[in-house]
Amino acid sequence: KAASEKGITISTDLNYRAKLWKYCDDAHREKVMTELTAYCDIILGNEEDAHMHFNIHPEGLDVHKHGHDVKAEAFLSVCKQMMEKFPKAKKVITTLRGSISASHNTWAGVLYDGSKMYETRQYQITDIVDRVGGGDSFMGGLIYGLLKYPEDDQNALD
Repeated sequence: KAASEKGITISTDLNYRAKLWKYCDDAHREKVMTELTAYCDIILGNEEDAHMHFNIHPEGLDVHKHGHDVKAEAFLSVCKQMMEKFPKAKKVITTLRGSISASHNTWAGVLYDGSKMYETRQYQITDIVDRVGGGDSFMGGLIYGLLKYPEDDQNALD
């Protein structure tokens, strides 16, 4: 709240982890996450996070059935719903990850700014030993990109 009042840009990663929320019920989790996310300018999360924290669902497409072939358009309704629920948000970001095998994933980034959807090319990530920290690395790179290219969301995302 203090950072928001000082005009500091706030980002969040909605990454849902059941073990972190095992001591409270769903209603309390949604209340806490809604209060915290309301201060955020940049929201990173996927359709599962949006569902778990805010009961938001993608409209018109079951993204779970598409596996590694899911496209950015599948997340557009989630992004719009997130921005409607959190009017302070300037950008909603997600990653499109596909699991080919334990050591081979596909990866793309998607950014919605309230009017336009931006998407990176799909990367082939091979020789994976451990996926831990992939989302954090993505968010760190995105923050750098947004600082370096404040008027160019596509370059920031790339």
